[in-house]
This record gives sequence, C-alpha cells and structure tokens, in this order.
Amino acid sequence: MKKWVAIISIFLGASVLSAQVIPIHEIQSNRDSTGASTYQGQVVTTTGIVTAVSLTHPRAFFIEEEGGGPWSGIMGFFRYDTSVVSINPGDSVVITGDVFEYYGNTEIRVASTADIQVVATGRPIPGPDTIPASKLDDNAASDDTLEAYEGVLVTIENAFVTDSMDNHDRFTITDGTGYAKARQGNSYYNPVVGDMITITGCVNVYYGAHVINPRSDEDVIPLNPHLSMAYATSPTTVDVIFTKPMDAASVSDPTKYSIPGLTINSATADPENLRLVHLGTSEQTSAEEYWVYVSDVQDTSGAALQGTDSTNFYGAFVPIHVIQSEMDTSGQSIHTGNVYTVTGIVTADSSAFSWYYIEEPEGGPWSGIQVYDRLNEPTLGDSIVVVAEVAEYNLMTELNNIVYFEIASSGNPVPDPITLTTGVLSDTTGEPYEGVLVHVDSATVVGIQSNYFEIDDGSGICRVGNMGAYTYQPDTGDVINVTGVVSYRGAYEIEPRGDEDITVVQSIEEGSTVPGPRPHLISVNTLTNGNINIALSLPHAASIDVSLYDVAGRMLSRNNIALEAGNRSISLNAPLKSGVYFLKINADGRSFVRKITVVR
Repeated sequence: MKKWVAIISIFLGASVLSAQVIPIHEIQSNRDSTGASTYQGQVVTTTGIVTAVSLTHPRAFFIEEEGGGPWSGIMGFFRYDTSVVSINPGDSVVITGDVFEYYGNTEIRVASTADIQVVATGRPIPGPDTIPASKLDDNAASDDTLEAYEGVLVTIENAFVTDSMDNHDRFTITDGTGYAKARQGNSYYNPVVGDMITITGCVNVYYGAHVINPRSDEDVIPLNPHLSMAYATSPTTVDVIFTKPMDAASVSDPTKYSIPGLTINSATADPENLRLVHLGTSEQTSAEEYWVYVSDVQDTSGAALQGTDSTNFYGAFVPIHVIQSEMDTSGQSIHTGNVYTVTGIVTADSSAFSWYYIEEPEGGPWSGIQVYDRLNEPTLGDSIVVVAEVAEYNLMTELNNIVYFEIASSGNPVPDPITLTTGVLSDTTGEPYEGVLVHVDSATVVGIQSNYFEIDDGSGICRVGNMGAYTYQPDTGDVINVTGVVSYRGAYEIEPRGDEDITVVQSIEEGSTVPGPRPHLISVNTLTNGNINIALSLPHAASIDVSLYDVAGRMLSRNNIALEAGNRSISLNAPLKSGVYFLKINADGRSFVRKITVVR
C-alpha cells in the first residue's frame, strides 16, 4: 500500500498525500450484520484497474485490484452526466467517492470530474476468476460467497442455458454445480435453451440476484453455433451474425437463407469476421419487422447448426421522426427496446458532449435524437448510419447499445436550427424538439442554478444547460441569443455546443446603449402583504415598463409608468400568495430581472 501511495503522489501531487487510500478488498469484505459495507456513507479514496465500462448503466464502470480474486472488484458510478470522465479498460485509476449500497450492490459514487484520475493506461486487466456456477447461486450460496465476487471479473465454463431471458433481461445457466444468472451486458448473444456456453463478465446485484455482465460478444463463447442477431445496414442489405466463427463456404450460399417478404440475392461471408455474413435483398420496407431463417450451415470446426434457426430485424432506415413522435400514454417512445437502423446528420458531436446528436437532413420537429456512443466519434456534418437500441433514459429518448456504425459521408450541411420562443420548451409542448437543434432570440437571463440558467423572451421561462463546451458565464439581466440541441433533465433545456452558440445582445454589465448616465435599480422589496416596492435612480425622465411572472413563465401583470428624473419608487399593488416570482423592469433601454420570494 505504501508503494501505491508513492506512485499516486507522483501523478496527482501533494493533495492526494492527505487522503487515506482504502483497498477495494477492505471496502468490500468489511460488512455489518445486514451485509452492507461498513464504509457505507463514507467518502473514500481507492485505486484499481478498469475492467469494464457501461455494462449496467451508461455511467457505470468496474475496477479491480491488480491481483484479482474474491473481494477485489467494485462498481463505480458517475453520479451526474457532468461528472463523467472518459476511461477505458486497462486504465489505472484513483477514485474518490461515497460508498453506497444500491439495492444490495456496493458502489462508489463519483460526484465530479476531479474525483477520478487516470494515472496510467494500457495496464494488464486482471484475469477473470474461473468459478463454478454454485458461487453465484443466490438460492444456495452463502452471503459471504456471493458478496466475495460482487464487482469481480469472473468466468463460468461449459454452462448449459436453462431458460431464455426474463423480464429483467436475465437468463439462467448451470454447470452442474448450481444455477447462476447472466445478462446480455455489452454483448448481443441471444440465449437459447440448450446452448452450451462459456461466459465471462463483471458481477453485480441486479433485481435481487447476482448476475454476470459480459463486456462484449467475445465474453460469450457458445459451444454450438446458432444465429445471434440480424440488422439492416441499408434498404437492400442485411447483416447476419452467428454465435461462432462459421465456415465461409457453407454460409455464402444464399439458398441457405430465407426472409419472408423479401428476395435474397446474395450471401457473402465477411473475410475479417467469420461470425458475420452480408445478405443482399430486395427493397425492404422501413420499420417493418422481418424474420431471417437459416439452415444447413456449419462452423469452422465442422459443428452443424441444429435444424433451422431464426431471428428478427427491422427493415431499412427507421426515420428519427417515427421513433420520436410515436409515443405511449406515458409520453415514451413505443419503439423502446427495438434495435433499429437509423441515419442522420451529426448536429452536435462528442467534442462538446459525452455523446452526440443526429438529425434528419430536412430538420423540423421530431427530427433529432441523442446517441449514447462511447466508442465512435463522428464530427459535425457527418452523415452516419447506426444500428442501435431505442431507449428511454430518464424520459429522454436516445439510441444506445451500438451494434453497427458507419460514416456514410462527411462535410454535409448541418440542418438549420428551428427558431423558437422560450415558452415552447415546456413539459407540455417541448417533446417535438427533443434532440433537435433550435435557436432563441433576445431572451433575458432570469435565474442562475448550478447546472443550468433560465431565460425568458417574454413567452415563458426555459432552461439553458451547462453540458456543452462553452465559456459564457450568465448574469441575471443579460439579453442573449442561444442556439443548441434540446435535451431533457427533469425539464427541457437548450444545450449550447460551444461559445459560437451564445451571443450576448446586451450585458447587464454594459447596461443601456443610450449615451450618458444610465438608469440604476436600487432595490426591490417584497412586503408582508405581498405588495412590491421598487426603488430606481433615473438620470432623466423615463417610461418604466414593469412585468411580473410566475415560475411557469406566465405573465401575471404588466404596468407602464412615467417617472421624472431622480430617485423614484414604484409600489405595485399585487397581493401575491407565497411562492417564487420574477420581476422584469425595462427602464430607458436597460433591462433588470429580479427573482423575488413571497412568504406569508
């Protein structure tokens, strides 16, 4: 441990010397009578090698001590989108966070980007522990045995699939010693009862069971061949993936395949990936479900496919506006869970975010979507083809679990942003613009929060997020033009991509463009009866416009008052109920916005 502290201090400086580094095995193995880590609720610093990223959640990762073994692994979790740091398997990291028991799964939650440091890359990943299924049998193994492998990379060899996936995407395997649960994880293996497989993955607690999460297709090794999945790559091509490397001659015969409703014109084994076969078809119908059947083929070892195997796929390119606009009664896409082929122009790339956005070339409502993809990095204007799963992440429709990615062309015009008023981006009217590039003119900054600021052009308040790569620091009263993509984080908000997306029309620091002395707001006071007193200093006579808004952006009142030069006061007879309001004052070309709180 002293050696580790010395190495860390070289990379991170003296600040780490004051932090006690707690080994992962101490955090995991020291447990109270309920089975929770005794470090629960404490902020700790620990170290390890990254073994996996994004298995159980887009912000999840696993780290493990170099030697591996029981108690040596733990799951990390970036608490916020803004705390995500780009890490990869083989990175040696130092993380600081609070120990948290999430439904029985011990995690370290990272709150900010400063709380995780990559001290080395390309380190050997701890080899998986080969264990019998009995050690992950929740109905038979002891609590200590189960807990010992939580967060650890493990392998179970020669296991028999006893059932297909349940409603939590888990399937059961046995090697004769006991029964264990597994998930797809980052693989696209589709379990078939009777399959014999060797499976590797990181263990976590998921819906009350210890499950293995494969990191990729390479972590699931079927011992007998069958179809894994199929997907369209264009309106006339389909890729078929088998669970094992296949004999090229046997799978390159188009007569071995059939797709009801389509004609198969060709079948070509991929020379670089013997699990992949490219089928040429007649014209497919977008979003229509098809089934592909295959028989009489064999793998490279000579093992034959048993009988006829089949899997489904959805035809051609599924338009983004179809995915976004077709919703159930809860407001979520009815296409959630389907794997679709989608094409679009990149409107915001990973230079600004930890993901990217694509939009249909013609733009418009419903035309954009967020793509959560940590492997590929297209740039602005790329036309891409992506095969991915439609998902709802905290009520934000997105594409994730990327299966196929292709840049069809680069340098394309980015769809023009839609010019909106701020009031449109409300919970009831904002949905058509989710993932779409939009623009707002001459909106006033009316509130500043830690993760966003609020603007209002007079039609209602909307948020501007801080997830993009811009340097603008908002000040209440600034008048700005804003461009960005629309996301949903508890409310709809515009996400500017960079400094070019925010133009300050009038800064509160600059004040009026009228030459000479400028009006000055002295104070705003709210009386116990709910009335409002406003004190102003006016260098010359002026017409004062005063508007009052509630937190939903609805205008409650508006007054225009003529005042002589000097220190003047305005009393608004507006008895207000307890709550938060916004007061907008226009005085001789200068705007002031103040947040007021009424407590009665």
